[in-house]
Amino acid sequence: MQPRLRMIRVHSARSPEPGGIPMDRRSFLAAAAGFVATGASAERAGAQGSYPQQPIRVVVPFPAGGAVDASMRIIEPRLRDLLGQPLVIENKAGANGILGAAQVAQATPDGYTLLFAPREVYGVNPILQAKPAYDARRDFAPLGIATGAPYLLIANTGVGARSLDELVAKAKSTSLAYSSFGHGSMAHLNIESFARHFGIKLLHVPYRGSAPAVQAVATGEVALSISTPPAAVGFIGDGKIVALAVGAERRIDLLPDVPTFVDLKQPADLLVPASFALAAPGRTAPEIVARLSAALTSALSHPETVERLRKAGLEIVASSPQGMAEAIESDMVRFGQLIRETGIKAD
Repeated sequence: MQPRLRMIRVHSARSPEPGGIPMDRRSFLAAAAGFVATGASAERAGAQGSYPQQPIRVVVPFPAGGAVDASMRIIEPRLRDLLGQPLVIENKAGANGILGAAQVAQATPDGYTLLFAPREVYGVNPILQAKPAYDARRDFAPLGIATGAPYLLIANTGVGARSLDELVAKAKSTSLAYSSFGHGSMAHLNIESFARHFGIKLLHVPYRGSAPAVQAVATGEVALSISTPPAAVGFIGDGKIVALAVGAERRIDLLPDVPTFVDLKQPADLLVPASFALAAPGRTAPEIVARLSAALTSALSHPETVERLRKAGLEIVASSPQGMAEAIESDMVRFGQLIRETGIKAD
Protein backbone atom coordinates (compact mmCIF):
# COMPACT_ATOMS: atom_id res chain seq x y z
CA MET A 1 0.00 0.00 0.00
CA GLN A 2 1.22 3.48 -0.79
CA PRO A 3 2.00 5.87 2.08
CA ARG A 4 -0.82 7.85 3.62
CA LEU A 5 -1.06 11.53 2.77
CA ARG A 6 0.25 13.59 5.67
CA MET A 7 -1.77 16.38 7.24
CA ILE A 8 0.21 19.18 8.88
CA ARG A 9 -1.44 21.56 11.31
CA VAL A 10 -0.54 25.13 10.52
CA HIS A 11 -1.73 28.69 11.07
CA SER A 12 -3.44 30.69 8.36
CA ALA A 13 -4.66 34.19 7.64
CA ARG A 14 -8.22 35.28 8.23
CA SER A 15 -10.86 35.14 5.54
CA PRO A 16 -14.00 37.32 5.49
CA GLU A 17 -17.52 36.01 5.83
CA PRO A 18 -20.66 37.82 4.70
CA GLY A 19 -21.30 40.91 6.78
CA GLY A 20 -17.61 41.35 7.52
CA ILE A 21 -17.46 38.70 10.26
CA PRO A 22 -14.12 36.89 9.84
CA MET A 23 -13.88 33.13 9.77
CA ASP A 24 -10.36 32.32 10.91
CA ARG A 25 -8.56 29.00 11.06
CA ARG A 26 -9.88 28.17 14.55
CA SER A 27 -13.50 28.84 13.57
CA PHE A 28 -13.17 26.80 10.38
CA LEU A 29 -11.65 23.80 12.16
CA ALA A 30 -14.14 24.04 15.03
CA ALA A 31 -17.02 23.97 12.56
CA ALA A 32 -15.56 20.89 10.87
CA ALA A 33 -15.13 19.18 14.25
CA GLY A 34 -18.74 20.02 15.07
CA PHE A 35 -19.91 18.12 12.01
CA VAL A 36 -18.21 14.99 13.31
CA ALA A 37 -19.91 15.33 16.69
CA THR A 38 -23.34 15.14 15.09
CA GLY A 39 -22.84 11.58 13.82
CA ALA A 40 -25.52 10.14 16.12
CA SER A 41 -28.04 12.71 14.89
CA ALA A 42 -27.14 11.81 11.33
CA GLU A 43 -27.80 8.14 11.97
CA ARG A 44 -31.23 8.98 13.39
CA ALA A 45 -31.99 11.20 10.42
CA GLY A 46 -30.99 8.41 8.05
CA ALA A 47 -33.12 5.88 9.92
CA GLN A 48 -36.12 8.18 9.64
CA GLY A 49 -35.56 8.52 5.90
CA SER A 50 -35.43 12.31 6.02
CA TYR A 51 -32.31 12.52 3.81
CA PRO A 52 -31.75 11.83 1.03
CA GLN A 53 -35.04 11.68 -0.83
CA GLN A 54 -33.79 12.26 -4.39
CA PRO A 55 -30.67 11.75 -6.55
CA ILE A 56 -27.56 13.64 -5.46
CA ARG A 57 -25.58 15.62 -8.02
CA VAL A 58 -21.79 15.47 -7.66
CA VAL A 59 -19.82 18.06 -9.62
CA VAL A 60 -16.32 16.98 -10.68
CA PRO A 61 -14.73 20.21 -11.95
CA PHE A 62 -12.36 18.51 -14.41
CA PRO A 63 -12.80 16.40 -17.57
CA ALA A 64 -13.54 12.71 -17.48
CA GLY A 65 -10.53 10.42 -17.73
CA GLY A 66 -8.37 11.86 -14.94
CA ALA A 67 -7.69 10.46 -11.49
CA VAL A 68 -10.23 12.67 -9.71
CA ASP A 69 -13.01 11.52 -12.05
CA ALA A 70 -11.92 7.88 -11.76
CA SER A 71 -11.95 8.10 -7.95
CA MET A 72 -15.50 9.38 -7.80
CA ARG A 73 -16.79 6.81 -10.27
CA ILE A 74 -15.23 3.97 -8.27
CA ILE A 75 -16.68 5.24 -4.98
CA GLU A 76 -20.15 6.08 -6.36
CA PRO A 77 -21.71 2.57 -6.44
CA ARG A 78 -21.11 1.97 -2.74
CA LEU A 79 -22.26 5.47 -1.80
CA ARG A 80 -25.42 4.87 -3.82
CA ASP A 81 -26.10 1.69 -1.86
CA LEU A 82 -25.45 3.38 1.50
CA LEU A 83 -27.53 6.49 0.79
CA GLY A 84 -30.30 4.76 -1.14
CA GLN A 85 -30.10 7.28 -3.98
CA PRO A 86 -27.99 7.48 -7.15
CA LEU A 87 -25.18 10.00 -7.38
CA VAL A 88 -25.24 11.77 -10.73
CA ILE A 89 -21.66 12.72 -11.63
CA GLU A 90 -21.32 15.89 -13.70
CA ASN A 91 -17.97 16.87 -15.21
CA LYS A 92 -17.84 20.66 -15.36
CA ALA A 93 -14.31 21.61 -16.41
CA GLY A 94 -12.80 25.05 -16.69
CA ALA A 95 -10.46 27.53 -15.01
CA ASN A 96 -8.60 24.90 -12.96
CA GLY A 97 -11.79 23.73 -11.32
CA ILE A 98 -13.11 27.18 -10.48
CA LEU A 99 -16.23 27.00 -12.67
CA GLY A 100 -17.52 23.80 -11.13
CA ALA A 101 -16.49 24.72 -7.59
CA ALA A 102 -18.15 28.13 -7.78
CA GLN A 103 -21.36 26.50 -8.98
CA VAL A 104 -21.42 24.22 -5.93
CA ALA A 105 -20.48 27.09 -3.61
CA GLN A 106 -23.59 28.95 -4.81
CA ALA A 107 -25.90 25.91 -4.72
CA THR A 108 -28.74 25.45 -2.23
CA PRO A 109 -27.18 23.85 0.89
CA ASP A 110 -29.63 20.95 1.03
CA GLY A 111 -27.21 18.07 0.45
CA TYR A 112 -28.27 17.46 -3.14
CA THR A 113 -25.32 19.22 -4.81
CA LEU A 114 -21.78 18.19 -3.82
CA LEU A 115 -18.25 18.87 -5.03
CA PHE A 116 -15.58 16.22 -5.54
CA ALA A 117 -12.31 17.93 -6.35
CA PRO A 118 -8.52 17.83 -5.95
CA ARG A 119 -6.77 19.71 -3.15
CA GLU A 120 -5.85 22.77 -5.24
CA VAL A 121 -9.52 23.60 -5.82
CA TYR A 122 -9.96 24.09 -2.07
CA GLY A 123 -6.55 25.29 -0.87
CA VAL A 124 -4.98 27.09 -3.84
CA ASN A 125 -7.61 28.65 -6.12
CA PRO A 126 -8.99 31.03 -3.46
CA ILE A 127 -5.51 32.48 -2.76
CA LEU A 128 -4.43 32.56 -6.42
CA GLN A 129 -7.31 34.70 -7.66
CA ALA A 130 -7.26 38.50 -7.27
CA LYS A 131 -11.04 38.32 -6.89
CA PRO A 132 -11.80 34.77 -5.70
CA ALA A 133 -14.97 33.16 -7.02
CA TYR A 134 -15.44 31.45 -3.65
CA ASP A 135 -14.00 31.25 -0.14
CA ALA A 136 -13.11 27.65 0.74
CA ARG A 137 -13.69 28.22 4.46
CA ARG A 138 -17.03 29.98 4.13
CA ASP A 139 -18.52 28.40 1.03
CA PHE A 140 -17.82 24.69 1.60
CA ALA A 141 -18.63 22.23 4.36
CA PRO A 142 -15.86 19.57 4.32
CA LEU A 143 -17.05 15.97 4.16
CA GLY A 144 -13.63 14.33 4.01
CA ILE A 145 -10.65 13.53 1.83
CA ALA A 146 -11.45 10.30 0.01
CA THR A 147 -8.46 9.22 -2.03
CA GLY A 148 -5.01 10.29 -3.12
CA ALA A 149 -2.10 9.33 -5.32
CA PRO A 150 1.56 10.20 -5.67
CA TYR A 151 2.74 12.07 -8.74
CA LEU A 152 5.13 10.69 -11.32
CA LEU A 153 7.65 12.93 -13.06
CA ILE A 154 7.17 12.00 -16.72
CA ALA A 155 8.88 12.94 -19.98
CA ASN A 156 8.33 12.25 -23.65
CA THR A 157 10.72 9.52 -24.78
CA GLY A 158 11.90 11.78 -27.60
CA VAL A 159 13.50 14.13 -25.06
CA GLY A 160 16.21 11.53 -24.60
CA ALA A 161 16.23 11.64 -20.80
CA ARG A 162 16.12 8.26 -19.09
CA SER A 163 16.87 9.50 -15.58
CA LEU A 164 16.24 12.49 -13.36
CA ASP A 165 19.83 13.67 -13.74
CA GLU A 166 19.61 13.47 -17.52
CA LEU A 167 16.39 15.50 -17.55
CA VAL A 168 17.89 18.22 -15.33
CA ALA A 169 21.00 18.34 -17.51
CA LYS A 170 18.86 18.58 -20.65
CA ALA A 171 16.83 21.43 -19.12
CA LYS A 172 20.03 23.36 -18.37
CA SER A 173 21.18 23.14 -21.99
CA THR A 174 17.87 23.24 -23.89
CA SER A 175 14.57 25.07 -23.52
CA LEU A 176 11.97 22.55 -22.36
CA ALA A 177 8.21 23.05 -21.99
CA TYR A 178 5.93 21.30 -19.51
CA SER A 179 2.18 20.80 -19.45
CA SER A 180 -0.02 21.47 -16.46
CA PHE A 181 -3.67 20.87 -15.62
CA GLY A 182 -4.23 24.64 -15.64
CA HIS A 183 -2.90 27.78 -13.93
CA GLY A 184 -2.49 27.08 -10.23
CA SER A 185 -2.97 23.32 -10.65
CA MET A 186 -0.82 20.85 -8.74
CA ALA A 187 1.18 20.25 -11.93
CA HIS A 188 1.87 23.99 -12.23
CA LEU A 189 2.82 24.41 -8.57
CA ASN A 190 4.77 21.18 -8.27
CA ILE A 191 6.85 21.67 -11.40
CA GLU A 192 7.62 25.30 -10.57
CA SER A 193 8.80 24.11 -7.15
CA PHE A 194 10.79 21.32 -8.84
CA ALA A 195 12.43 23.80 -11.23
CA ARG A 196 13.39 26.12 -8.37
CA HIS A 197 14.91 23.19 -6.47
CA PHE A 198 17.20 22.30 -9.38
CA GLY A 199 17.85 25.85 -10.59
CA ILE A 200 16.34 25.34 -14.04
CA LYS A 201 13.88 27.28 -16.21
CA LEU A 202 10.91 25.57 -17.84
CA LEU A 203 8.17 26.93 -20.12
CA HIS A 204 4.64 26.49 -18.73
CA VAL A 205 1.89 25.34 -21.13
CA PRO A 206 -1.50 24.96 -19.37
CA TYR A 207 -4.15 22.47 -20.49
CA ARG A 208 -7.75 21.90 -19.41
CA GLY A 209 -7.25 18.98 -17.05
CA SER A 210 -4.80 16.18 -16.31
CA ALA A 211 -5.81 13.86 -19.17
CA PRO A 212 -4.99 16.35 -21.96
CA ALA A 213 -1.84 17.44 -20.12
CA VAL A 214 -0.53 13.86 -20.08
CA GLN A 215 -1.64 13.38 -23.68
CA ALA A 216 0.48 16.42 -24.61
CA VAL A 217 3.57 14.69 -23.20
CA ALA A 218 2.75 11.47 -25.05
CA THR A 219 2.42 13.27 -28.40
CA GLY A 220 5.52 15.40 -27.88
CA GLU A 221 3.70 18.73 -27.74
CA VAL A 222 5.62 19.32 -24.50
CA ALA A 223 8.67 17.65 -23.02
CA LEU A 224 7.50 16.80 -19.51
CA SER A 225 4.86 16.98 -16.83
CA ILE A 226 3.66 15.15 -13.76
CA SER A 227 0.88 12.59 -13.62
CA THR A 228 -0.85 10.25 -11.25
CA PRO A 229 0.08 6.64 -12.10
CA PRO A 230 -3.30 5.63 -13.61
CA ALA A 231 -3.23 8.42 -16.19
CA ALA A 232 0.31 7.64 -17.38
CA VAL A 233 0.72 3.88 -17.13
CA GLY A 234 -0.78 3.14 -20.56
CA PHE A 235 1.51 5.62 -22.32
CA ILE A 236 4.49 4.23 -20.40
CA GLY A 237 3.60 0.73 -21.60
CA ASP A 238 3.35 2.00 -25.19
CA GLY A 239 6.81 3.53 -24.96
CA LYS A 240 5.60 7.11 -25.54
CA ILE A 241 6.38 8.32 -22.02
CA VAL A 242 9.14 7.52 -19.56
CA ALA A 243 8.57 7.84 -15.80
CA LEU A 244 11.69 9.24 -14.16
CA ALA A 245 10.71 9.37 -10.48
CA VAL A 246 7.73 9.03 -8.16
CA GLY A 247 6.89 11.39 -5.31
CA ALA A 248 6.34 8.73 -2.66
CA GLU A 249 8.32 7.38 0.26
CA ARG A 250 8.22 3.86 -1.23
CA ARG A 251 8.04 2.57 -4.78
CA ILE A 252 4.53 1.89 -6.00
CA ASP A 253 3.16 -1.53 -6.99
CA LEU A 254 1.87 -0.28 -10.33
CA LEU A 255 5.38 0.81 -11.47
CA PRO A 256 7.90 -0.94 -9.22
CA ASP A 257 10.90 -0.08 -11.42
CA VAL A 258 10.39 3.69 -11.10
CA PRO A 259 12.65 5.12 -8.35
CA THR A 260 11.36 7.42 -5.64
CA PHE A 261 12.91 10.83 -5.07
CA VAL A 262 14.27 9.37 -1.85
CA ASP A 263 16.05 6.68 -3.90
CA LEU A 264 17.57 9.53 -5.93
CA LYS A 265 18.73 11.40 -2.80
CA GLN A 266 16.11 14.12 -3.20
CA PRO A 267 13.41 15.38 -0.78
CA ALA A 268 10.52 12.93 -0.40
CA ASP A 269 7.95 15.71 -0.81
CA LEU A 270 9.54 17.30 -3.89
CA LEU A 271 6.22 16.54 -5.61
CA VAL A 272 3.28 17.06 -3.24
CA PRO A 273 0.81 14.19 -3.84
CA ALA A 274 -2.68 14.50 -5.24
CA SER A 275 -5.67 14.19 -2.95
CA PHE A 276 -9.36 14.21 -3.83
CA ALA A 277 -12.01 15.40 -1.40
CA LEU A 278 -15.79 15.69 -1.09
CA ALA A 279 -17.56 18.83 0.11
CA ALA A 280 -21.08 20.24 0.41
CA PRO A 281 -22.04 23.90 0.10
CA GLY A 282 -21.41 25.99 3.18
CA ARG A 283 -24.32 26.22 5.66
CA THR A 284 -25.38 22.64 4.92
CA ALA A 285 -27.08 21.22 8.01
CA PRO A 286 -24.64 19.40 10.34
CA GLU A 287 -26.84 16.30 10.31
CA ILE A 288 -26.57 16.05 6.53
CA VAL A 289 -22.82 16.70 6.61
CA ALA A 290 -22.32 13.96 9.19
CA ARG A 291 -24.53 11.52 7.25
CA LEU A 292 -22.57 12.09 4.04
CA SER A 293 -19.21 11.94 5.82
CA ALA A 294 -20.12 8.65 7.51
CA ALA A 295 -21.29 7.21 4.19
CA LEU A 296 -18.03 8.26 2.51
CA THR A 297 -15.94 6.62 5.24
CA SER A 298 -18.00 3.44 5.01
CA ALA A 299 -17.78 3.34 1.21
CA LEU A 300 -14.00 3.61 1.37
CA SER A 301 -13.80 0.56 3.65
CA HIS A 302 -15.85 -1.69 1.38
CA PRO A 303 -13.64 -4.53 0.02
CA GLU A 304 -14.75 -4.14 -3.60
CA THR A 305 -14.14 -0.38 -3.52
CA VAL A 306 -10.75 -0.88 -1.86
CA GLU A 307 -9.70 -3.38 -4.54
CA ARG A 308 -10.88 -1.22 -7.45
CA LEU A 309 -9.06 1.81 -6.09
CA ARG A 310 -5.89 -0.22 -5.56
CA LYS A 311 -5.98 -1.54 -9.12
CA ALA A 312 -6.41 2.03 -10.37
CA GLY A 313 -3.24 3.07 -8.53
CA LEU A 314 -5.12 5.17 -5.99
CA GLU A 315 -4.74 5.08 -2.22
CA ILE A 316 -7.44 5.50 0.39
CA VAL A 317 -7.16 8.47 2.75
CA ALA A 318 -10.64 8.51 4.36
CA SER A 319 -10.12 11.60 6.51
CA SER A 320 -12.74 13.20 8.74
CA PRO A 321 -14.25 16.61 7.91
CA GLN A 322 -11.83 18.12 10.41
CA GLY A 323 -8.89 16.37 8.73
CA MET A 324 -9.97 17.86 5.42
CA ALA A 325 -10.26 21.32 6.99
CA GLU A 326 -6.74 21.02 8.41
CA ALA A 327 -5.39 19.96 5.01
CA ILE A 328 -6.97 23.01 3.35
CA GLU A 329 -5.33 25.28 5.92
CA SER A 330 -1.96 23.58 5.40
CA ASP A 331 -2.16 23.97 1.62
CA MET A 332 -3.09 27.65 1.88
CA VAL A 333 0.11 28.30 3.81
CA ARG A 334 2.51 26.13 1.81
CA PHE A 335 1.31 27.08 -1.65
CA GLY A 336 0.59 30.66 -0.69
CA GLN A 337 4.29 31.05 0.03
CA LEU A 338 5.25 29.45 -3.30
CA ILE A 339 2.83 31.69 -5.20
CA ARG A 340 4.29 34.80 -3.58
CA GLU A 341 7.88 33.74 -4.21
CA THR A 342 7.40 32.70 -7.85
CA GLY A 343 4.86 35.31 -8.91
CA ILE A 344 2.48 32.62 -10.23
CA LYS A 345 -0.71 34.25 -11.44
CA ALA A 346 -4.13 33.03 -12.42
CA ASP A 347 -5.02 32.79 -16.10
